[in-house]
Amino acid sequence: MNSAEEVLEHSRAPHEIADSVHVMEHVMMHFFTQALLLKNLGRPDDQVTAAMMQALMAAEKVAPYRHPKLGAVKLAGDVNNPLRMLDTASKDELKAEIVKHLRIPGAGA
Repeated sequence: MNSAEEVLEHSRAPHEIADSVHVMEHVMMHFFTQALLLKNLGRPDDQVTAAMMQALMAAEKVAPYRHPKLGAVKLAGDVNNPLRMLDTASKDELKAEIVKHLRIPGAGA
């Protein structure tokens, strides 16, 4: 068993397969840990910076999967829906809108 297989075996459940996000996170942590170790050992700044830059590149690749942009998340339905009620509508306005769309006889406002 090579070292990559050993790492996978100890870092995940045996029945799981490494996916791309897991690999990117593992690479990010490898280089970040390496940068911190180099810094603590008093190694030259260029070595620390090189490892940190590799960690940053991996972090940039994995971030969209762990922290999706708010614009990609649908929060409260379709804003173009003509039945959408405004948060600022009064109780009477909401009732009138419901009655109008349900066409309830004798319930007019």
